[in-house]
Amino acid sequence: MFEFKNNKLWMIGISAVFIIQSIILFFWEETKFLTFANILILLASVIGYGRWRFYKKFQNDVLKYLDKEVSLPDSILTETDILHLPKPVKKYIRYTGSVGQPKINNFKIIFNGKIRKDDQSEWMPFTSEQYNFPGSSVRLFFMKAVMKKLPVAGYHCFIDGDAFMDIRLLSLFKVQYLEGEEMDMAETVTFFNDICCMAPGVN
Repeated sequence: MFEFKNNKLWMIGISAVFIIQSIILFFWEETKFLTFANILILLASVIGYGRWRFYKKFQNDVLKYLDKEVSLPDSILTETDILHLPKPVKKYIRYTGSVGQPKINNFKIIFNGKIRKDDQSEWMPFTSEQYNFPGSSVRLFFMKAVMKKLPVAGYHCFIDGDAFMDIRLLSLFKVQYLEGEEMDMAETVTFFNDICCMAPGVN
């Protein structure tokens, strides 16, 4: 699971590397063999920084829309609210029991599972965190997975009809980036699918 916090251990690691390496240089003959271990700490810290920075982008986008919706009033979904909708849609909303329940302004979804590119690919375990803001037409989806024993992170961002998908190895190196008309259409469908399946009581 993801937690809404800043994991800045990488800062400690990088600081420690410079301090330790200074000591190593001062006592070079006795401690030079420790340089290799210091390099490993530096690499781990750089990867930690990449993970923090990539997730922080998602975090900031989520907080932006959460702050925007703080003042939205709570209200109940009524028959009057759905009068303008097509009959099949009204029937579905009633079937889900959403009428008479609080209107949904936003929602969060956590997934754990496995994913693969096609039927020839290996399954990749993943955890994802997603926030939807229907009133603003926003869907923000962040995923952490493991591919060939290496960590992979992905950010799907859909804001008012414009979308992109950014997949990165070690949260640093882009392995896939998609945007444009086809991506916009695909994420629009996903956005409405989320509402139908997860929150039919959206106003």
